[in-house]
Amino acid sequence: GQDRDKKWHFGDLHHYWDGSVGIREIENKYGFVVQPDTVGQFTGLYDIDGKEIFEGDIVNDTGELHEIYYNSDFAMFLLDNNDGVDTDCKVVGNIHDNYDLLKEGKIDD
Repeated sequence: GQDRDKKWHFGDLHHYWDGSVGIREIENKYGFVVQPDTVGQFTGLYDIDGKEIFEGDIVNDTGELHEIYYNSDFAMFLLDNNDGVDTDCKVVGNIHDNYDLLKEGKIDD
């Protein structure tokens, strides 16, 4: 999740009594309050460069850009065109920092 200073935190998700959401970083055990709408789950997959793919990431899949989302009906992560996630794709951003990339829909390699 992303804190209000736009810094990303990775770790375990926590829900606090006051309704806020936090991430407890695994490597240093520090907790940070994050914006709930920026929390995304790791898909368990890696892109062509070995980078972790998260829900909300924007990937370049053979020249077209797609958002990764979780489909609860099928209990799996999909591209926004309902195709499965192909690990030949490349993470180029995320919907929180780079939403404007999706307006174009395509990217030149």
